[in-house]
Amino acid sequence: MSDQSKAPTLGEQDMAMYAAIAGRPPQIDPNAADIMDAPEPRVMTRGWSPMVLSLYLRDVARQGALRLNRPEIAAWIRRQSDNAMKRLHESQTRIAHARNDRAA
Repeated sequence: MSDQSKAPTLGEQDMAMYAAIAGRPPQIDPNAADIMDAPEPRVMTRGWSPMVLSLYLRDVARQGALRLNRPEIAAWIRRQSDNAMKRLHESQTRIAHARNDRAA
């Protein structure tokens, strides 16, 4: 039979650790809200209408498309793609040579 009733709770362990580190017991304000209390969930009084949501999402998509059409971003994407393809070909060449060396 395990004796779990005498095991310190998490709060007691925290207080003991604080006392060990700080050299004194913590001073707790009795009027302060308990940290362990969960905040009340936020409840929307009114949901998004499908029309408002579609307009919002269309606007977000349009702004994202405008950002991607900038020449600097297109050039950066092209450069990254070229670098990736170059590294892929290099690794495939190294793998092929390693296989040929093992087969020989």
